[in-house]
Amino acid sequence: MNPNTTLAFGGVMYPEVAQQVFINIAAKDAPLSAILLATREEITTRPQIDWYGHGLATRSTQINNVGGYNDTTTLIVVDSGAVFAAGDLLHVERTNELMLVTAVSTNTLTVVRSFGAVAAAALLDDDYVLNVGPAKAEAAGTSDMRTNQTTKYTSYTQIFERSVQLSGTLAASVPNTENERVRLRREQMHEIARDIELACLFGDPGESNSGGTIRRSTSGFIRFANANVSDANGTITKAEFLDFLSQVFAKGAQTKLGFAGYAAAAILTSLWSSTERSTVESKVVGLTFQRIATPWGNLDLIVNPHLTGTTHGRQLLVVDPEQAAVRSLVGNGEDRRLRLLEDLQTKTDDAKIDKWFAELGFTWGNPDAHGILSNIQAAG
Repeated sequence: MNPNTTLAFGGVMYPEVAQQVFINIAAKDAPLSAILLATREEITTRPQIDWYGHGLATRSTQINNVGGYNDTTTLIVVDSGAVFAAGDLLHVERTNELMLVTAVSTNTLTVVRSFGAVAAAALLDDDYVLNVGPAKAEAAGTSDMRTNQTTKYTSYTQIFERSVQLSGTLAASVPNTENERVRLRREQMHEIARDIELACLFGDPGESNSGGTIRRSTSGFIRFANANVSDANGTITKAEFLDFLSQVFAKGAQTKLGFAGYAAAAILTSLWSSTERSTVESKVVGLTFQRIATPWGNLDLIVNPHLTGTTHGRQLLVVDPEQAAVRSLVGNGEDRRLRLLEDLQTKTDDAKIDKWFAELGFTWGNPDAHGILSNIQAAG
């Protein structure tokens, strides 16, 4: 690709060129969608996009009994009995005792105490217990297959459009400075980038057929990411921030993207010393960000100009880039990826009309791989 062509916004812009313009030039207007377009673009052949969120099974839960249990109790209530099945070994994190689970009834476990060498000890309410896997009986038959529960999610492709229009006289005029058609193309590229980014952040998936015309909207991140949501309660400490991040990094990728407005980004960055963070220039989009090293992986903190106001301006959105994707509609010989359509005027129009156009939507994988931290107002 010729960078001069990209910068000049002149000539034909097929999808490959148009997307590079978006990624390199409009990324500050649309950081999340630019990253996804650069690294996670997939094709859909239908405007309705369905996917199933699933992941590895949860292995940990907690004792749920205010008085705890003595060292001989064999009926134990936990927060989630679904963590275990008959034949599993239960490890008590605090005491190191190992138990054999022989039956599960909703959240009540029947166990054999002190299955290993560690003696049984009293259990406390909220003690963490861990499923360390099955201990299959010798000569036993094949166990039933265990499957993790999946949830079906639906998004849609959304049509985005920004027109470029100027009179025939203006199109024919030799400019004293910049060509007006080129200027308007660049301006409207930034506008459609903002449209796409706002849908990526705040969209709500929907489809209507009002008046016989079908209109669809895509799924935004904030609407979807409802599993790991925490409130900073105004002042956040580094310990509280780490506690939130430990939940988010428990599932998914070891490098995640954090998006915040200017003030919230400054507050969160101030919690880390200069040796714990570094300024990184992205190799795939025209962005720089602060990389924060955590015990579980890297958080790449990026300013998003659309996170403003008393609600969104105080939020941190943590996105797992391996779960998220942008889906462009392509099928039946039609390519509806982001592109610039030229010379759409009719023969009788005394005008030049171009149009930026895209039909695309967003999918987000598993909710528990993402997170939202709200109400960030000061560092404690």
